[in-house]
Amino acid sequence: MIFYALLGFIILVFFHEFGHFIMAKIVGIRVEEFAIGMGKSIVSKNYKGTLYKINIFPIGGYCKLKGQDDFSAKIENFDEDSFYGRPATSRILVAFGGPLFSYLLGFFLLFTVLYFTGETKLNYTKIAVSSDSLLKDGDEIVEINNKKIDNWQDLQIELLSKARENTSIKVKRDGNLINIENFFYDPSREIIARYKKSIPIIINVLKDSPADKVKIRPYTRIVSINNIIPSDEAKLFYAINYSNLPLSIKLEAPKNIFGVIVLDIIDYLDYYFDFKRDNIYSFIQNFIDFNTVSIMPQLSNERKIIGIQYYFREYEIDKYVKKINYTIFESFDRAFSQSFNVIMLSVKGISKIFKGEIDVKSNVAGPLKIFKQLGEAGSYGGIFAFMNFTAIISLALAFFNLIPFPALDGGHIVVNFFEVVARRRPSPKIIGAIQVVGIVILLSLLFIVSINDIFGL
Repeated sequence: MIFYALLGFIILVFFHEFGHFIMAKIVGIRVEEFAIGMGKSIVSKNYKGTLYKINIFPIGGYCKLKGQDDFSAKIENFDEDSFYGRPATSRILVAFGGPLFSYLLGFFLLFTVLYFTGETKLNYTKIAVSSDSLLKDGDEIVEINNKKIDNWQDLQIELLSKARENTSIKVKRDGNLINIENFFYDPSREIIARYKKSIPIIINVLKDSPADKVKIRPYTRIVSINNIIPSDEAKLFYAINYSNLPLSIKLEAPKNIFGVIVLDIIDYLDYYFDFKRDNIYSFIQNFIDFNTVSIMPQLSNERKIIGIQYYFREYEIDKYVKKINYTIFESFDRAFSQSFNVIMLSVKGISKIFKGEIDVKSNVAGPLKIFKQLGEAGSYGGIFAFMNFTAIISLALAFFNLIPFPALDGGHIVVNFFEVVARRRPSPKIIGAIQVVGIVILLSLLFIVSINDIFGL
């Protein structure tokens, strides 16, 4: 896992800094150092006036340009090949190079994944909801804000992009089309899941969690929570988060491998034939432990959890799965569309954070959490899952760096654009002070999200 995490960080940093590097070369600014990693150099080579370095800590990196000092109160180098010796338009291109190459990296990774693996679409839009709302269990969503929805992936993207906004939804209910206006979806308070007819099967119990403390073990099935049958993720979420405490959880646990087989057979019969087990109850008891436990859930990112990982068996889901392979040109088109969607979601996310519509603690990942997720993507999902997740982070990095904030590439672009428009250079003393304030704010935010990452890991 660490290998993939480090590889992901190195790739992200390298391409971003290489964007600055290549633009500086194009506009004639000398690059004094190009480094991957931070701290003491372990490998270095001077080539054509640039010192290339690999540093001991493989996180971060930098591209040092001749004459650039963002914190100096005075510009001291105006040589033709120095940063301030070139026109402001050239400096804008250098600042823009980092985000541009971050975008190109993300686009290329998405294109590669799409071309070699295609996409798997789930042509299923029947939903279950976690609480009473304008939507009902079994509704089939066909449109969101007049956009046709015919698969689960598009449904999730549209719901997420319209989260905490009044949305127009068209559903098919009992054979009739119904228009629902002013639907407001808050994913932190409710869940919209695929409609199922099953119960959750526990596959892992987190150490020292509420479930672990009452000795719940893997392969156990949750039959009910406070007499609520958790037939899908939405019902499970509702039962844990909105039921009276403590939770009374009824469980079925196989005594041995025969118990697993018996439960699987019963699940199958119940799904297809509404099987009633009363008449063979005494036989079932030979293989299955029936138990009821009392649990006090714990809070995590404003949600109540009991510390389990689970899945729902979906017997007929395969008939809705469609594998789509793409040509080179189709992969290019899909990569562009997906990269655009990632950036637009980033734009909306930042906007909602500033409006106070999104809880930063539960929705913003810092470097530690991203490091962990990169490792998990590669270790558990393989190379293409790793490439896909790296692409998303790189695209988000491209957008984030273009935000017009001091110390970010977007801030440098604004300062140099001012020089182009005003035809005069801003005071280095003022710019240096603004940069210091920007760095302090960014480092403070980094510290806060890192602390949040530590407690959330």
